[in-house]
Amino acid sequence: MNKIQVMISMFVLAVLLTACQITVQGPEQQMKNTVSVNGMSQLKVVPDEATIMLRVETNGTTPKDAQDKNSAAMVAVQSALKRAGVAEKDLETTNYNLYPNSYWDSKEQRQIEAGYKVSHTLKVKTKELAKVGDFIQLGVDAGATNVDAVSFSLSTASERDAKDAALRSAVKEARQKAEALADGLDVRLGKVVSVSINEYNVMPYYRGAPMMAEAMGKAEAPPIQPQDVDVSANVQVVFEIA
Repeated sequence: MNKIQVMISMFVLAVLLTACQITVQGPEQQMKNTVSVNGMSQLKVVPDEATIMLRVETNGTTPKDAQDKNSAAMVAVQSALKRAGVAEKDLETTNYNLYPNSYWDSKEQRQIEAGYKVSHTLKVKTKELAKVGDFIQLGVDAGATNVDAVSFSLSTASERDAKDAALRSAVKEARQKAEALADGLDVRLGKVVSVSINEYNVMPYYRGAPMMAEAMGKAEAPPIQPQDVDVSANVQVVFEIA
């Protein structure tokens, strides 16, 4: 047998050995019987933060005129809130617009220019939920023209605790379901094979529609009552059964 024939024979033998290779699975690699269940929870949590969206809109014959009026009104609003105890870090501008103010004249069938408008939106955050109505009234009395929204939510620490509680409750429900299934099937529930989070939500509560300051007037502070925040979790857990 020449050298080439020897090499061919060795190659064929290697292919055959590869094709005939047998893999033996250990007990831990064998397929196991499992049951998969979902667990859900929804909690009502008392909020510890509130956000108020105040807006100041002003009109002027020129851009500068509209801006000057707006700046004066917004400074007055922020000063009133600070005097009432709102910290500087809890006041934030979220929107500022300057644009031509115009309207459609149906008689003349054309757009009429009517100077300029400035809109400035201020976000006010507070942990003093009992004072939300007072802060709204102070802002309106100082020059805010609109109250765009009031919402109640959780601080970072409270949200973390609420999420942990929701997850624990969802996992507990999943185990209860699995135990009921195992009992009905007359099998034994084993250890957890896997767990995954399908859904995890914290829903702040938004109260009321936008209000015009003119409708509020210089009256008593509106009674704003905080509402609970919804925190939910949905998990999937796979258990061994035997």
